[in-house]
Amino acid sequence: WRTSLVVDKGAKMHELHTHDHELKDEKDAKIHKFEIPMSHPMHDGGFLLAARYSGTLVVALLNPDKTRRGDVHTYPGTPTLPDMAVDGDDTVLLTSFARGKNEFSLRAMRLSGKKPELPKTLSPVVLFPDDKASETDPDFTRDDKGRRWITYVDGERGHGKLFIAPMDANFHAPGKPFEITQENEKASEARLVPLKDGTLLVAFLK
Repeated sequence: WRTSLVVDKGAKMHELHTHDHELKDEKDAKIHKFEIPMSHPMHDGGFLLAARYSGTLVVALLNPDKTRRGDVHTYPGTPTLPDMAVDGDDTVLLTSFARGKNEFSLRAMRLSGKKPELPKTLSPVVLFPDDKASETDPDFTRDDKGRRWITYVDGERGHGKLFIAPMDANFHAPGKPFEITQENEKASEARLVPLKDGTLLVAFLK
């Protein structure tokens, strides 16, 4: 038995097995499997690839022909669905990791557009004020004036308050977040869409 993270390179092309794990039996296969695979194009023509595997975030870089570039990196912890976005020439990935029962922390990485390399560890997303509350399901965007923003769910995952916060290049919030949801509203996730003149559209599920 084996589980594999596979990249389809197109018609009449051999698929690429970027990461494999040997498994003991069928029971093991039901427990250990790749989940929520995602990819995003990078400035140099390559791709950022990420997935969850057995309590870790698995990340790899692909060349423009979708062959693997370097080693696959793993980041311990149970991640939620990652968000990948463009930040100028760079590519960013944000996600949240479980840090206890029903509590999550935001983490991120930045890949240079000139020479993308996977970091050894993920950077914490530092909000202001940083009250160590549970934050999950981030979404990142950069508006047409160059300002960076993230949305995130504060409190119970899938049933918390939705906030938007300014963000700098190091994933630190230079100012206070703004609450989007109304007094009796709860949100599960959101998506940010930059419009003209620095305006942002926020769509969310509640």
